[in-house]
Amino acid sequence: MKIFERKSRGHYSPAVLSNGTLYISGQLGDDLETGVMPASPEEQARNCLLKIEALLEQAGLTKENIVMTRAYTAKSDFWGPVNAEYIRFFGDHKPARLVVPVGFDADILVEIEAMAEVPQG
Repeated sequence: MKIFERKSRGHYSPAVLSNGTLYISGQLGDDLETGVMPASPEEQARNCLLKIEALLEQAGLTKENIVMTRAYTAKSDFWGPVNAEYIRFFGDHKPARLVVPVGFDADILVEIEAMAEVPQG
């Protein structure tokens, strides 16, 4: 098992590689550089996906290695804007996904987690 580190707010690992799968913890939509939380679900989704991409790169992987995502949105109404960012990010690659509307606190509108397969060989 390999743990990928990045400053986090709690007692968890941002990503863990175990038995050929990279498990990426839920990424919030705050800006990685400034920590500022954007007001729109689109911007938050973009930031979530960019954070996921950075963790993939640390593991030597790309977004094409992602096999499953779970997206959590503060309102079901946000799925349209979040899905637009998701399409921009993934292009023709279509991993399995789950979308769950949840009640977040404060200004959190989106959280996305991912699982990626490490090629054998």
